[in-house]
Amino acid sequence: NCCYWGSYMDARMPDLRASTWVPLLSSTTAEICLKASRLSQLTVCMGELDASEFITVLSHSHPSTLRGLTVFGPHHLPHINISGFMGLARIVSLERLTLSVVIDHQPGASIPPLDLPNLLEFRIPYCPAPAHMVPYDTITSARLKVLDISKLDYIGMPVLRRVCSGWARAFPALEVLSFRLTGTVWDQPLHTETQPLLSALEPLLTLRQMRSFTLSCVDVPVTVGDAELTAFS
Repeated sequence: NCCYWGSYMDARMPDLRASTWVPLLSSTTAEICLKASRLSQLTVCMGELDASEFITVLSHSHPSTLRGLTVFGPHHLPHINISGFMGLARIVSLERLTLSVVIDHQPGASIPPLDLPNLLEFRIPYCPAPAHMVPYDTITSARLKVLDISKLDYIGMPVLRRVCSGWARAFPALEVLSFRLTGTVWDQPLHTETQPLLSALEPLLTLRQMRSFTLSCVDVPVTVGDAELTAFS
């Protein structure tokens, strides 16, 4: 198990970043993988660096024993491009992935899928971006068993249904799903019309291996009745 910080001190110094911090991060990542040949869990704080600046090195030099990866960074910084994580596809041993970063995605943008065939657990401890800004289904895994998202902003039934449909397509073997739905969204109008929750969650019913479903709602104008309880019982 290893945890290290990949951050440089001042984002206003791009020359220092290019000449010092990026090469240092690359060499440190490679050295960790070389010296810790049985490494099973790696935790990285990105700081202000781009994901690709260590993911690429890690994907080429990771030990075959690496099973878990946690990546986190300050949420006030510019959003991270999902393309920086594409190198994860080469880490075929990866079974557990935790991302506590804000991933940049514009609605309608074309993003190639990031298939992690052996991924079993995917967790997002916190994400301040609205649901339609987060490409949850960019990451796919036919073997994923656990999906845990601590905060999902509610911005309407159509978007929530689209997110649920994305999960069902991306993780067909999902067994445990947990997420917290909140109605507090920056720069979004308040929703006052109450709607049945089942209309959005219905795509999840196609997940036949689901054995645990946990949903918490905070300030969300939805109703939960007999139809929802029966459908998920």
